[in-house]
Formats: sequence, structure tokens, C-alpha cells
Amino acid sequence: MTHIIDLNAPLTGQDASLVARARQVRERAESVKADLLAAPSDSVQLDERASNEFLGCFSYTGSIGQDHFSRANASLWEGKLGSFAAHDAPATPGETLKFHLTTTKAIGLRSGIAAALGAVAGGLGHGASWLLAKAITNVHKSEVGAKILVMASKPLEFGCNVMRLAERSVADPGTKDEYYAVAAPSGEYEQFRFTANGTLEHDYFAPKA
Repeated sequence: MTHIIDLNAPLTGQDASLVARARQVRERAESVKADLLAAPSDSVQLDERASNEFLGCFSYTGSIGQDHFSRANASLWEGKLGSFAAHDAPATPGETLKFHLTTTKAIGLRSGIAAALGAVAGGLGHGASWLLAKAITNVHKSEVGAKILVMASKPLEFGCNVMRLAERSVADPGTKDEYYAVAAPSGEYEQFRFTANGTLEHDYFAPKA
């Protein structure tokens, strides 16, 4: 169930804690965005073989953001970053940090199509994160099996970025909502949405049993 917080109202208790956590996640994401927009650099390199400039889908390796993620996939269009998924930080192996923008003015049929594309992108991104998490947890059992899982995740990550690009193309231009999410290898998933009208929406999904 989505918990909605008015950021223009006084904050106390649980709401204040959620806002603080959301801003912390956004700060982590901002550091990733800064490094991706500055790439290629000494710390971040573009993986040209895994990128498609025509579709605006790019893959990066190196030490990305304040968490030093080793990999990230991003959607960029005309120098603007629309989404990314960053993986494999040394301190939080198996965790994925996500960000994407979405319009707030899409209505009618366009709204429905954009929402459907966004849902497909979210599903592909979650599937890629799950495969990567399984690869990390199983690498001690079979290095070959772990590599196969990593390879299997790449098409899903690519598809996720393509769907984000399509979502942005279909939706009406307008103000943007910002989505930030953290996916843990346990299946725990937490998402924060900073809306253009000054609210914070929080969703939390507990680890799978």
C-alpha cells in the first residue's frame, strides 16, 4: 500500500524518517547520475559493445557514484538521463539502485500506453536484478552457472531501457516525477516517488519467504 507524504507540511515520526531515507537514496542516485553524465572519465567507462546509441541505451563500467557501483545501464536522450540501474557496489553486493523520470501530464489513451510500457520496463528491470542476485549468491557453487545468469540478465536490462525510452516517447511532455528504488538480493524492494506537486510516495515490498 502506497504511503503518501505532503512535503510542504510539518513532518514528524514515521513520515520524517521516510523522507530522510528517501533523500538519502536520492543523494546516492544523484552521485550516480553525475558520474554517468560526465562519462567517459577516469572512473567511468562506456561499454560500447553493450550500448545502442540509436536507442539511447548505454552501459557503463568502473567505479560509479559515491557507492562505487561497478556497472550501470542508463537511458539517455539528447544529453538528458531518463533512467538508470546501477549494480554491484562493494559494500552492498547484489543490491541494485534505480532511478527514472516519468511525465505527470499524460492523459487518456497515451497515459494508459505509457503506464503499460512503464510496467513492462519495471518487470524487465526486476527480472534482471533477480538474475544478478542469483548469480552473486551462486558464484561459489558454480562460476560457469553464475556467468550464465549474468549473461541472461543483459537482455532484460537492455529491454528495460528500451521500454523506458518508449514510455518517455509516448507520454505527453510536461513536469516530471522522480522515482528512486533500492532492490536487495533478498527480494526486498523499496521505492520512493517525488512528485511534481510536492508529495512523496513510498512503497515497500518485504523479502520473499
